[in-house]
Amino acid sequence: MRLKNKNVLFFTKLIVFGALFMMILPFILFGENNYITVHDNLDQFPPFWSIAKKVGLFSFDVSTGVMDNTPAVYFGWGGFTIQNFAYYLLPAYVAYVLTYLISLLVGFFSMYKLQCILFGKEHREILLFTSLLFAILPVIPAWSISVASIPLACIVFYHIYKGGSKWWLLAALFLPFLMEFHCSALFACGFWLAGMVIASIKSKRFHSTLFVAFLLLCIGVVIFNFKLFYMQFAVGEDLNRNHFIIEPINIAIGLYHYFVEGFYHASTIQKYVVFPVCFITCCYVAWQWIRNKTVTKEQSVFFICGTMAFICSFVAAADEAFWFDDLKNLISALDGFSFARLFVFNRLFWYVAFSASLMMCLRNRYLKRIVPFILIVQLGYIMLSRTTYNDSIYSLAANTIPSLKKDHLTWKEFYDEALFTKIKKDINYKGEPVAAVGYHEMILMYNGFNCIGGYLSCYPYKDMLKYRRLIEPQLNVNEEIRHYYDIWGGRRYLYCEGVDYQPTRKKCEQSVELLINADVFRNEFGGKYILSRAKLSNAADLGFDFVCYHRQHIFPIGKQHYCHGEGYLVIFYFKYAVRTSAYFNEIIVDGSQYGEATAKTEQLEERNGRPPFLFQQQTDNGTCRNEQTCHDGECDECRKTDGLAISPYQPFPFVLDGTEYGEGGILYTSVNQADTHIAHFVSLRIISQLFLRKQFADDNGIDIQEAGIDKACQ
Repeated sequence: MRLKNKNVLFFTKLIVFGALFMMILPFILFGENNYITVHDNLDQFPPFWSIAKKVGLFSFDVSTGVMDNTPAVYFGWGGFTIQNFAYYLLPAYVAYVLTYLISLLVGFFSMYKLQCILFGKEHREILLFTSLLFAILPVIPAWSISVASIPLACIVFYHIYKGGSKWWLLAALFLPFLMEFHCSALFACGFWLAGMVIASIKSKRFHSTLFVAFLLLCIGVVIFNFKLFYMQFAVGEDLNRNHFIIEPINIAIGLYHYFVEGFYHASTIQKYVVFPVCFITCCYVAWQWIRNKTVTKEQSVFFICGTMAFICSFVAAADEAFWFDDLKNLISALDGFSFARLFVFNRLFWYVAFSASLMMCLRNRYLKRIVPFILIVQLGYIMLSRTTYNDSIYSLAANTIPSLKKDHLTWKEFYDEALFTKIKKDINYKGEPVAAVGYHEMILMYNGFNCIGGYLSCYPYKDMLKYRRLIEPQLNVNEEIRHYYDIWGGRRYLYCEGVDYQPTRKKCEQSVELLINADVFRNEFGGKYILSRAKLSNAADLGFDFVCYHRQHIFPIGKQHYCHGEGYLVIFYFKYAVRTSAYFNEIIVDGSQYGEATAKTEQLEERNGRPPFLFQQQTDNGTCRNEQTCHDGECDECRKTDGLAISPYQPFPFVLDGTEYGEGGILYTSVNQADTHIAHFVSLRIISQLFLRKQFADDNGIDIQEAGIDKACQ
């Protein structure tokens, strides 16, 4: 990199700020149609914050009205941090994008400022580039601002150490406003204390200003994370985290995992570029020290950061190897706490060391030529890596190339607020307890349902045992599920073999057996509805009766939903509905959402000796109670046509209008029982009988192959 060339700095800034813009662009460009990681993200935190809006950000022992009335203190908005305020004050998706933008800006500018303090501004191109790499590293969104603020904490410490303005003391107090306690705030206090001791030893005097700042930092941690302290010390409940049953890992394997590979919750993505460069630099620094017995500023910083990265990785591995169990048993407040989260500081140490390595390369006339190449390769490696939470570039590609979507879902598809609003209206939902089968129950929580289960990693242990009684029949027959639930109980789901809770675009064709204790569901949890994406083969055995079904276009969690009501099982089919009319010529059905409908039959000419009609008359059949359609499904015609007495001889085209369910199918509404407001979606098998003409698909712009109609009608 030719530093004397003034254009280098300009092009570096162009690349850096262009890359930052590319990372945020998909979130703005596609809105809620952006593809976002579900694991430990959409399946947990946005639903938490939706509850915070209902019960209040500052609530403690208030019942949330979800998860068996779990108090608000146990939910994910444990602190009064900037991220929690953003979700409390803004719509969920807007808050999600805003917090990501803040994390990018805080991470970039604080890292750049810190490196200027460490190295000066001689090599600004490298500092800008490595600050960019640090800022765009993927991290679990709930920690994004907290992790991005680590360099800022170092800057505050430096200015107080150097005797800066008293305003820096105030900055120390408000640092925890950006930092979550369980992610970085507690460890920041530990590093601050260690730095204060080292500074006092170095200067041979007690550094009182750093001590005051340390006290202010601790006070800020307590204030902005007060709920966690209240839960731990005031509530005094025995928590599920105190009963984690996990196997210890081998310390060597854990050290390799954290030091070389990194951990997905706060990825360092250093294995293939940063680590080899730093390893070679380490050998070079050692050789230089042996030969010259002198150390440059870059070498000192490199040595310190490399050592700290190793220490953090070792502590994380030791914690998972249970080396700290005696300490946790001695101090009860540490029971269930993970020292392994110290690994989040590794991204700071690795990329500062990476900067130091590249600066040393610039001093070699041969190596300096490959420095730009190394930086560009690492930038591409980070942006294109399919590491968890690395959503920006993937979303940009998936929205451009549909074949890349696979089973990934957009924010809008995952929560589908319009759909669940319609469901609540259809079943006249009034806050009754519900449960989900075959998808994340937090979807229901986000959409305002009182779900009895969900994803909550820290809550009273007695609640974990209570929910276990509900799913005990399943745990007794599946050792893998039993082990998964018993080791921590974080996901209180109705586990069911044959249908997984992970998001998928694949339909669940087969029926599944739901093994639960129905008495516990009704009597202990007050459960009224079960919504499932698979047919329940043992619904009758559980006391659920079939009532009705719906269909909806490409609902992300699958084909079907069941709702258990007052002795009934309401089954929803979310697949293919029509907003626009399909223009055919002989029969017109105009129906509203609730089945108030009229039928207009035009003058029809006979064909092959039979009148062409949509609704088969059954006046001579004792089973059917009306002339046009049978709703009990008992007559021969109903058996052939899923409950609609449609002529099997002559399917005729018609017009459907008045539906509000999206694109892709048809709504049938009763024409002779309008007073009962009965509405049905016609099954895909009937669609195949009625719409033999390709004209239907052409008129409505529906891709039959993509919609899956051909396959569904087989």
